[in-house]
Amino acid sequence: MKLYVFQVNNGCTLTFDTDLAVQTVLELKHAIQAKYKIATQHQVLVVNGGECMAAERRVCSYSAGTETNPIFLFNKEMILCDRDPTIPKTTFSIESEIQVRVEESLLMPAVFHTVASRTQLALEMFEVATKLCSFCERLVHDEHLQHQGWAAIMANLDDCTLSYQKLLVKFDASYSNYQHELEEIKVKLTKLGTAVSVMARIPLLESLTRHSYRESMEKSSPTPGKDSDGTEEEKSSESLRYTAEAKRPPRSSASFSASQAATCKPTR
Repeated sequence: MKLYVFQVNNGCTLTFDTDLAVQTVLELKHAIQAKYKIATQHQVLVVNGGECMAAERRVCSYSAGTETNPIFLFNKEMILCDRDPTIPKTTFSIESEIQVRVEESLLMPAVFHTVASRTQLALEMFEVATKLCSFCERLVHDEHLQHQGWAAIMANLDDCTLSYQKLLVKFDASYSNYQHELEEIKVKLTKLGTAVSVMARIPLLESLTRHSYRESMEKSSPTPGKDSDGTEEEKSSESLRYTAEAKRPPRSSASFSASQAATCKPTR
């Protein structure tokens, strides 16, 4: 089993070990760079349907990589450069040899040895024709995959265009709402200074300020924060105690007034 990657630019199939199927797409790109000298920043990997392969996902998470449904590779460097992509040429040298042997066989006399020689030549011609047929079938298959690859990238382009159109519609609606509410926003901004001055005159409760001060102290130093909280609570309890004692009448003055009332009784 192999992992199949089809390079769409020149229409050739690249094969890798199946161990890369459980690796990430980024590691597959590094393997392509190491084996076929295509830089990772110039590689675009797309699966059938137009989905672009994410670098952090695993290769096996995509339903692609087989011989009939390979991963499509686009080399951006080939697309951006002016030169045509290099396509490997395949030649069969045995064709010219067979042509010469056929001409020699026609000049041979009509004997049994000629029949045997022509039979062997026919078998060799059949083998060559079989190789040519398989080569043509592979060319047709590569052409079909090349068509699928360009169809996949066109589907990806359509998806990108559709998503940008949706974003454009949202932006257009948001900008229209902004234009309609522009005057109201300006009025609110002009009244902002008055609102800030009014809020500045509103006193804050002591409990809120104490709570915020306590949180800031706890964030800065947790242990001293607890001590400061204790001192604050002690101070508040002491102030409450002092207020209660101030409101309470003194005992000496009360006893003095009672004794004075007892001594100042009217005489009969």
